[in-house]
Amino acid sequence: MIPQSFDAQTLQFYEGDIKAYSAQCMRLKPWGQIEAFMKKLPAGGRVLDLGCGPGRDSIVFREQGFDVTAVDGSGAMAREAEKNLGIPVGVMKFSEIPWTEEFDGIWASASLLHVPRPALADILRLVRGALKPGALLYASFKAGERDGRDSLGRYYNYVDAGFLEDAFEASGPWEDLLIMEREGSSYDGVPTQWLHVFVNRG
Repeated sequence: MIPQSFDAQTLQFYEGDIKAYSAQCMRLKPWGQIEAFMKKLPAGGRVLDLGCGPGRDSIVFREQGFDVTAVDGSGAMAREAEKNLGIPVGVMKFSEIPWTEEFDGIWASASLLHVPRPALADILRLVRGALKPGALLYASFKAGERDGRDSLGRYYNYVDAGFLEDAFEASGPWEDLLIMEREGSSYDGVPTQWLHVFVNRG
């Protein structure tokens, strides 16, 4: 059995003031990593936007001709994404991932960072199972040495490269794991060190 894969308080935050969160998110440009991600995918390939938020990045994927499936753990957020995307958006917790070898790429931007540490390897195993052999996962995490909450009460697993390497090894096999650390920011306005992960299903 997979340990608890979500934090109820964090999910409640994303069920809250959707309009304000969505407005700020949609004003920001997608991270530069989205270009590198798309370049590694086959033209018209299937992409899962895992934890899509209000749908900003899915819009980019659709504009570039990819076949997008978007899901989010928050029902309110999924409804907001549907308005922005004009397509159905699924409501799904990470532990409910149902697909087997369906996607050419999975985009998990600032989503898996909310998975409680004890469950991360198990969730990565489900994510891996949804990828076609050799397909690509992108995920981003806030850097740190122990889990905790931000000023808004959201849970983060706050990982370092070693923790991620162990989690991927436990959930593999994977290939070509690349972890890059970059300075950035967050919705709460606090400067943040981010870990950007690119890895292929083995």
